[in-house]
Amino acid sequence: MKAKKKAQNTVFVLVVEHDHGVDVWAHSTKEKAEASLEEYVRSWWDQEMDDEPIPTDRWEAITEYFEEMENESWRITDLVIDADTSSSLAMISF
Repeated sequence: MKAKKKAQNTVFVLVVEHDHGVDVWAHSTKEKAEASLEEYVRSWWDQEMDDEPIPTDRWEAITEYFEEMENESWRITDLVIDADTSSSLAMISF
């Protein structure tokens, strides 16, 4: 008798830490998490970066923003969730 293969889902968790707390988003793909990080940077750029023009390249904009904002940091963590459990509980340490 063959053992059942457990179904697993991966969630990509974007965490941005800043002076006012921590923002957390969960995405189905790493690419969506990266796009969300870019959206975060672009939404705060004008307020935080004075008259500096925002780069069109995603990673250039992200790098410049977080180099300037020394009090902010980000990370993307992949989290695997077993679908066969009756309830899934995940803890992410900050």
